[in-house]
Amino acid sequence: MNLVLYFENRVRQNPDKIFLAQEVNGHISQEFTYYQIHQAVRRTAANLAQAGISYQNRVAIVLPNSPELVISWFAVNYLGAIAGIFEPILSNQELLTKLDHLEPRLVIGENNVDQFIAYNPPLQIDTYSVKDRDPATIVYSSGTTGQPKGVVESHFNYIFAGEGFAHWMNLDAKDRLYTCLSLARINAQAYSVMGAIAAGATTI
Repeated sequence: MNLVLYFENRVRQNPDKIFLAQEVNGHISQEFTYYQIHQAVRRTAANLAQAGISYQNRVAIVLPNSPELVISWFAVNYLGAIAGIFEPILSNQELLTKLDHLEPRLVIGENNVDQFIAYNPPLQIDTYSVKDRDPATIVYSSGTTGQPKGVVESHFNYIFAGEGFAHWMNLDAKDRLYTCLSLARINAQAYSVMGAIAAGATTI
């Protein structure tokens, strides 16, 4: 099973449950249900497909922690493409070095995200049969040299990590996971997002 089908199973189980909440200055500014995020993911995937993104293409996402980042990530994976997520606080040189290594077909940033993200009903699109061992993301680790090292994470890795985290932490649908770490890093991706999906919980 791939990451997108895994998420869609959770949507079917409890579509009206709050999945993502955005905190601004200590207050929740907006909330989105599992169903709303799923609809946004499908529409965004359709917009990305119209922009030429397809199976195994690499897409860079340069956004702060936000619903738009999660939607973009899942939409890229919906098409069988590979997401590389970066913090917008990187220096120009750091970002350019990593983008040069990733070689993305498209960069989604704060200046163009609105043309891809849409919360209205999804368009019909053709999707690829994504296997669980296909790459979902390339996560960059500084390691000991500071030079870009792209770690390939499969759809299976995310599902396994989310299921494991929910089990180890005894999470359930009543829990709300506060995400203080960057969603460009594997901890927040695998535990805060995928752990919440595994438990049917909420990520802030």
